[in-house]
Amino acid sequence: LYSDPKVVPARFDSSHAAVIRWVVSYDSNNRPAARYVLLGGQSGDPSSPHFNDQQQDWLQGKLRKLRTSRADVEAYLESKVTHR
Repeated sequence: LYSDPKVVPARFDSSHAAVIRWVVSYDSNNRPAARYVLLGGQSGDPSSPHFNDQQQDWLQGKLRKLRTSRADVEAYLESKVTHR
């Protein structure tokens, strides 16, 4: 696993581990309310700002909201690509 030695000491380096944590529940209207965190980040590209942007959340046990409605996803977009 990739880790920044300034953030994760070498003694925590690993080659096998869980890479995502999920907590899913349902609200009173039976809609999913999910939270998650990835071990590194959303991107596998080391040059991306999202390569290891969730690492601190993982280490601290924090979770992020999973956006499940179109309106919520679109409100949170950083960029959009349309394929034809």
